Amino acid sequence: MSFGNKNFHSTSGGICPVTLSNGNKRLASCREELELSWFSSSDFPSGACAGYDGGGKRRRTQGFCRMVSGDSSKTDVGKFRITPTNRSGTANDFMDDNTPSSRVVKAGWYYGSVDSQGLRHGRGKTEHDDGTEFEGLYVYDTMEGMGRFKFVTERQLVPVPNTSMGCVHIHRVIEKSFEGNFSNDKPRGKGIYITKITDSVPQGTCGHNGWSGQVKSIEVIYDVGYHNSEGTPIGEGVRFSYCKKEDDMAWEEECIRLFNGKSVNVRLTRNYGEWLCECLQIQPPVTPSW
Repeated sequence: MSFGNKNFHSTSGGICPVTLSNGNKRLASCREELELSWFSSSDFPSGACAGYDGGGKRRRTQGFCRMVSGDSSKTDVGKFRITPTNRSGTANDFMDDNTPSSRVVKAGWYYGSVDSQGLRHGRGKTEHDDGTEFEGLYVYDTMEGMGRFKFVTERQLVPVPNTSMGCVHIHRVIEKSFEGNFSNDKPRGKGIYITKITDSVPQGTCGHNGWSGQVKSIEVIYDVGYHNSEGTPIGEGVRFSYCKKEDDMAWEEECIRLFNGKSVNVRLTRNYGEWLCECLQIQPPVTPSW
């Protein structure tokens, strides 16, 4: 969420606002400026779970989650069927466009611990019938704490600009996931969206469903940032992009500045991206393997 035309910098007297024109905010030069881009919002009440206490002093960046309390009635189960009819209430979930929305609990199979009422509670994994998947912490049937949400894999036929490649279309596979902190079934706090795009062409006989073949290029994108109570990215972030084509000897790496989850088309050094990850207590991405 934008906070108008104000940016912040540190001075000997504390934190002071600096008015800049929209779209031309300078890069944060210290951790305080990063945290103010994440916490300076009506989404975070003053003094509550923010990066600063009531006296203007910075606290350690933290996530937002309810802790799994010691419940002696919690038991581990091997496999448990999840349906809207055997769950109480509703749960928030990702829509097809990857934005959070309230909807009925997804049906699927759950592996992990449950409480005395059969609710997912503790560490577990749910494989939903629609192809999505969550593995991580649950609190009373709600995704709460660190975890990984896997979206449905997309498969597309992309027209080739010319036919020199010996085919009319490229087979494109898009895999996407979110790794980070969850609260009330939504991303909350630090996290990374990971997108892998693989383009290939048939080589001889295609494999299963005709989607495997000779790989022409792979792009892996890591969007690192902070997320508000609605599950949307807020403030400063960074994109690590790795791209490699069939004949390339090495991966092409690029770091791009993000603001509110969107690219502002400003290239960054990797050192800056690693520093932002350090402020979020996130391990910086490493070069993928082919």
